[in-house]
Amino acid sequence: MLVGVKEYDHKFKDLAYTENDVTELGQVLGKAGYEVVLLTNTEGERQAERRPTRANIRAELAKVLRACTKRDAVLVAFAGTACT
Repeated sequence: MLVGVKEYDHKFKDLAYTENDVTELGQVLGKAGYEVVLLTNTEGERQAERRPTRANIRAELAKVLRACTKRDAVLVAFAGTACT
């Protein structure tokens, strides 16, 4: 699961390259045979559940983990501003 947050609804500045980073990583992983779930602002414009919100990230991660077996590897990458 790859998450790239370009635009924020509140106090953080918008970021220029986060979507490009996760999109290109997704292309590399896809060519290597990985199933890629991409959440970005642009993807969210096409499908609301692909918008990189806290709720969508949690929901997609839960879906990914439910579909996995103990032999699977899960990669989660986040490009954006981190805060606690």
